[in-house]
Amino acid sequence: MSKTLNEIVHSIRNQLIGHIGTDDTRIQESFIESQILSVRSTLLRQEQDLNKPISDDFYQVIDCIEVKCDKVVCKGITTSHYDTYADLPHTESVGKGVVYFGTIDGNIQFTEKSYTGFLYGSYALASGRMPYYTIVGNRAFIRNMPDKSIKFLRIVAILDNPLEHMEGCKYDARELHFPMPQNIIYQLEIIVIKQLLSTLNIPADETNNASDSAVLDQNEPIRRQI
Repeated sequence: MSKTLNEIVHSIRNQLIGHIGTDDTRIQESFIESQILSVRSTLLRQEQDLNKPISDDFYQVIDCIEVKCDKVVCKGITTSHYDTYADLPHTESVGKGVVYFGTIDGNIQFTEKSYTGFLYGSYALASGRMPYYTIVGNRAFIRNMPDKSIKFLRIVAILDNPLEHMEGCKYDARELHFPMPQNIIYQLEIIVIKQLLSTLNIPADETNNASDSAVLDQNEPIRRQI
């Protein structure tokens, strides 16, 4: 079973400190986390460079992409035109990109078009009025929404940052399956540990560690008992 991000962070930290309990925080977990995300991105591109199929374990399912509808405002003037859109998480430019964007039940997949195709898309009944969208930056503009009552959509893609918070999501991504194959997670841990070992050459403050043994303060002069 794949690890969560929290489990990976604790695994790396425990290996760095030799599984010795201490209240001396020499390496912040947030720093370990940032290193994990950077190495994941590097390993993902290495997989692509080897012309290997990108594992499905890299993909994430996000079911809380909020549908928004606002009037267009230009130079402070509100027009009569409405845009239906959704702000998407940043995605990696590897693999199949966005493999699904549509309704949460998976029954209706929206068709991605270029911006020109989006502008000249057909509204004719012969087209079935199928939903389609175009992405500008990280905003998906949508036409032919199947139901105006839809509040949230689903996206399946490889995210640039698996932890990117999406408005409307009510879960902690650190406690979910970390989007990497198990064998590559092991490789990731080894790389991050090697990177962090260079920061461990500074002696820790042993005065307030979690050990039961008393440690002599090196700054305090030794007093001989008479």
